[in-house]
Amino acid sequence: MPIAQKDVERYREILLDKREALVGQVENLVKEAASSTAATELSKSPQEDAENAAGAYEQDFAFITMESEEELLRKIEHSLRRIKEGSIGQCGESGNDINPDR
Repeated sequence: MPIAQKDVERYREILLDKREALVGQVENLVKEAASSTAATELSKSPQEDAENAAGAYEQDFAFITMESEEELLRKIEHSLRRIKEGSIGQCGESGNDINPDR
């Protein structure tokens, strides 16, 4: 049973909203990582070693989170493409309809 057009439009709106939010999150993570990198490069004193370690951890965490968010963005873009092509609700491998309750 194909997905009703009203449901497809609702899914599309949800995906667009999520994409917008994720783009903002990724932009913030990029800024944070750049700021953290600049601060680490500018500090050279031994007293700041602990701060540098914490900054490096935060930078690594930001990069990992950013990669995860970018992967989610790719999945959203793929789903939006399938909606545009009219293939949403169909198995990508078999072409069979997917139960909307799933």
